[in-house]
Amino acid sequence: MNVMWAGRFIAGTGIGMHSMVVPVYIAECSPEHVRGRLDTLWVFAITIGILVASACNIGLRKWNKSWRISYGGNILFSIILLFSLIFMPESPRWLAANASEEEVIKALKKTRYENEIEREIEELRQETEEEKLSGSSSWKELFSNDNKMMYRTLLGMRLQLTLTLSGILSIMFYAPDILHTFFTPGQALIGTFVLNIINFLYTFITFWAIDRFGRVKTLASGGTIMCAAMISNAVLSAQTQSIKIGYLVSVSSAFFIMGFAYSWGPVVWVLCSEMFLLRYRGKATGLTARTHWVGAVLLGAVSPAASTASLSGCFIFFAVVISLGVVNVHLFHVETSNLLTEFDIKYLEKKVCNMEKKGSIRCKQ
Repeated sequence: MNVMWAGRFIAGTGIGMHSMVVPVYIAECSPEHVRGRLDTLWVFAITIGILVASACNIGLRKWNKSWRISYGGNILFSIILLFSLIFMPESPRWLAANASEEEVIKALKKTRYENEIEREIEELRQETEEEKLSGSSSWKELFSNDNKMMYRTLLGMRLQLTLTLSGILSIMFYAPDILHTFFTPGQALIGTFVLNIINFLYTFITFWAIDRFGRVKTLASGGTIMCAAMISNAVLSAQTQSIKIGYLVSVSSAFFIMGFAYSWGPVVWVLCSEMFLLRYRGKATGLTARTHWVGAVLLGAVSPAASTASLSGCFIFFAVVISLGVVNVHLFHVETSNLLTEFDIKYLEKKVCNMEKKGSIRCKQ
């Protein structure tokens, strides 16, 4: 048992580190016009993993030592990830502060078109000089009023907390137990697999919607669907248990996952990776990710007992959290889709001035 605890601790540490680093890495390697879609790929890969695990649970349910495959099988994917790192460039923004310009150009050639490299090099050079003058950020600065950092940090933490407490972890982790209330164990596993298929398929919508409609509208629309589904589940689970009620709960849960899969699931991670200035981004993104995992630990500890005491009450709690999250996004979040930095605006103005012909519109000086 102690060996199991040690293994889970080591694996959890690795997953926690990846949840902080991966969104930032993707955001720093991506051009702004495709940043949202590329950051969504990370969450999309997670849905594939969940789907594969769910399929394995069905196939291995009659073997009493199937847990060995569930844990040991992860080693294969870890090896694939380690091998893939050989071909991945380092973040250009990190290289600009810690390596030569030749290495920065080499990395940019893998992630940018040729006509974008000049602008990117100039931007990175300017950001690096500013960072050296101001020094590295401290944890205290995340809660200062400079650049509205307290506002940004608390907003990111609220987004992650809403994501965690929206009910998705309870439904995904404890779906077999919830469905077992109405169905046989085998039917509950199959029902969970169907929910995971829906989670996988509806993540595709994010690729189309996140940069087209923006982050705020995507979160608001998905949150509305999620809230309505949780209210429906609360009403249904309060009724006398039957197969019919079980099917209706399954349908409501499917709608909840539809709304979550294209909105709060991927978009929150995208927002938390791009809403902070470069100087604060590493620490701030790490803090928001920690908020997510702390909430997940607390929810995991409470969910079994809470759902046994009142499944309907749990669904009501989730509905309230989601509704507050939608209001929070609508009132306080600024759209970051395709947002140009201050440097980009100045650079474009400079290019326009260089191309200006006599008698044309005057440039800003």
